[in-house]
Amino acid sequence: MAVRQLAGPFALVSEKNVPVQYQVGAYHWYPDVGLTAVIDGQFRCFLSLDGVYQPISRSRPYANAWYVAHRRMIGTKDIFDTTEIEIEPRALAEVSESASFYTGLFVHNYIRMQDRRLYFDQQRIVSVIDGALAVEGDIFPFGSGEVAPGRSDFDILVFEFTFNGSDTRFCFYDTRLKVIASQIFHLGMACNTLVYAPEYGIIVSLHGDSLTGFEQRIWSLENEPVEVTEPELVAGQSQGGRLATYRTQVLGANADPCPGELVDWTLSGAGRLLSLQSKADRDGYATVRVLYGLDETGDSTVKASVRC
Repeated sequence: MAVRQLAGPFALVSEKNVPVQYQVGAYHWYPDVGLTAVIDGQFRCFLSLDGVYQPISRSRPYANAWYVAHRRMIGTKDIFDTTEIEIEPRALAEVSESASFYTGLFVHNYIRMQDRRLYFDQQRIVSVIDGALAVEGDIFPFGSGEVAPGRSDFDILVFEFTFNGSDTRFCFYDTRLKVIASQIFHLGMACNTLVYAPEYGIIVSLHGDSLTGFEQRIWSLENEPVEVTEPELVAGQSQGGRLATYRTQVLGANADPCPGELVDWTLSGAGRLLSLQSKADRDGYATVRVLYGLDETGDSTVKASVRC
């Protein structure tokens, strides 16, 4: 299902409008805290949704969730060394502690759950318990990617690695049932990485490089409508003195239904629309009724459209 872009692209710039020079790393969303990243390998920063970043730590910029998670396991804590805002471990739910895990061949970002660590490789979720690796859950439709915090304490985001010109796919995974817990979403473009913001129910994606500049976009998980089918007569008759019902379907880029969309109706020729707008149901269908006068004759044409 193609998701809907809500806002962006927003160039990543400082409060003084200075763009990122080299790189953006450790791009994470912390519940009740917000979006943070390491800018140019020097500063850990807060990022607003419109791309403005503000440094909050000048030393140990990569002292992020991995160090917090590691030290929590041995009963200590870590905070960012800043006098402006202190981010303590309590701000990070168990599922939100992401890190890097070395398997002997590759370095993977993982999510630490209460009973195991999880990372994504070769179309499968891999769990790590006491150093032992085990494949679990469903087979994913993409081969390699990353994991990140999801919609709840038992839900994680899984997204694929993409390159220029390709379509980033992602979904959610239920760590208790060990199954894919959503449809497969399509971003419609490549991105460097993405995060889910549970407070707002949105996806934030990072794009670009040091040559073209870095930017971020905001997405809704709602389907983006791209097609409205030709209205068809589904009930009644289109002739004098009769009432007819017409139906259309609103579809996304992959023929997925778009529920909740407002459909505008127009009529040319005989008859009278009983409503000018209707709402698509859970399957993307919207209907309208046309009343034909007793003496009306001739052809009529019903059209449907959606304002994206």
